Parts: sequence; structure tokens; C-alpha cells
Amino acid sequence: MTIKASLMEQLRKRSQKVAAQRGASPLRDGRNEGPAPRPEWIDAVLALPWRSVAIHLGLFSFWLVVLGGGATLLALADRKVGEVAVTSELVNLPVERVKQRLLPYQGMSFFGISLGELRREIQKEAWVADVSLHRKWPDIIEIQVEERVPVVRWGRDGLLTAEGTLFVPEQPWTAAGLPQLEGPEGSTLRVYEQFQQWQPAVASIGLHLVALSLDDRGAWSLDMADGWRLTLGKNDVEARFNRFLVSYPKIRAAREELIERIDMRYSSGMAVRWKPLEEAEKPGVRSAG
Repeated sequence: MTIKASLMEQLRKRSQKVAAQRGASPLRDGRNEGPAPRPEWIDAVLALPWRSVAIHLGLFSFWLVVLGGGATLLALADRKVGEVAVTSELVNLPVERVKQRLLPYQGMSFFGISLGELRREIQKEAWVADVSLHRKWPDIIEIQVEERVPVVRWGRDGLLTAEGTLFVPEQPWTAAGLPQLEGPEGSTLRVYEQFQQWQPAVASIGLHLVALSLDDRGAWSLDMADGWRLTLGKNDVEARFNRFLVSYPKIRAAREELIERIDMRYSSGMAVRWKPLEEAEKPGVRSAG
């Protein structure tokens, strides 16, 4: 046996002895064993897209710094709300009423206050159609209010816009000149739409419609600016109205100032109630011709 072989044999026996003492596998001949397999987690880590991971970590760190610094700057720039400025020219809604509604919000955080909450508070005013709010640094809340514009009256205290929106101001509106509409509960849009249809029709024959009413039985009545009433009833209303438009010029050719009432509740005719002649001849009453 050569010296090399003898040394290898002694090393193998010593390895077996040590392994037996430690409970491990004995050293085997390196010529018959390959390298130990690499753990799977190492391969998984090495397979990660480390360039992409580095980019995302960098972006995350950047925004973390920016947001943290932004929050700090916002806190330093914040003030308490010091002034509420109404920049719109209001006609029927007093500016002080708007400011009074927002008094509880003054002194709150300029950036922290909810503009949506302020908007809802202002829209509680009956005259407000729409409202927009803006922050003006350092401590001003600017308000632009769009007022509702009434075109007719409804009932005792109500008003209607051109879109048919009904609203009731807290204080009675005393301005004159608007037509008066009346009707049962739930008939607002029906009466208003009928007014929109009939008003230009009577204007085409020289009349001005100042009031329109629908009673609980469904009967219609129209009041003219000259002080007399047109009664249509509840049946065949459109046919009766159209018959009136055709017949009125002949009635007017008589003595228009004597008309007190025209009743169209007949199948093929009408009834005209005349004022007493002496009333028509009073000073200030227009005479025929």
C-alpha cells in the first residue's frame, strides 16, 4: 500500500469515528460525492428583479419625505377662518343673513373646514338656487350665491321660478307685478304649465293674464288685468278656451270696459255678464271707441 493510500484510509476511519460520536454521516470519498445542493430560498432571492425593487423603494422613500414635508408646511400655513366674504350682488337675500348662518364656523381651521358643509348650510335659505365657495389665503372664505328669480306667485306665500321650482321665503315678498296662481295641494306644476300655455294665447288677442286658479273640483278660472274673469269650468277646457279666443274680438267690439265676466261653460256658446252702465262711465274708466 502506498503512503498516499495509507493516509486516505486513516482519514476515512477518523471521519467515521467522529461522525459516529456526533451522530452525523461519515465522510465519504470525494470521488463518489458531488457538491451539496443549494437551498431553494437562495434561488428565489437571486431571481427577484432587484433593479425594479430598488426603483420602487426609492420612489416610496421620496413620496414619504414629500408628504411628510407637505403636511408640515400645511400645518404652518393654516390659519383660523377670519372673514366670510359674499362676492355676489344679491337682490332679495340680505348678505347679513348669509354671514349669520356661517358665524359658528368662524375661528375654525382654514384648511380643515368643510366647504361642502358650509354650502349645505347656506342652501337652507329659500332664496338660494346655488352656491360656490372658495378659500382665499390666509383666512377668507369667498362665497358666490345664485339667487332664485320668481316669475309667478303660488298660493298665499309661495313663489315659482321659471323652471317651476316652488319656494317659500321666510319673510313675505311684497314686490308687485307677478301673476297669481292657485290650486289644490300637489297641482303646482300642472297649474304652472297651463299658465305658460294660456298666457301667450290671451296676449295674442290683447289681454294680460294676471291670475289663474284651479279649484278643488277641477274647474279653471282666468283673471284679466282689465278686472274681469273668464270661467272655463272643468270639462272640454281646451275647446272652450279656443272658442273664447275666436269669440272675444266680437265681444270687445261692443263695450269692452263693461265686461264683468265671461262664462264658457256652455256646449256651443257663452254668457257675458256686463257691469252696470253707470260704473263704466265713472271717471278713469275707458269708454268704447
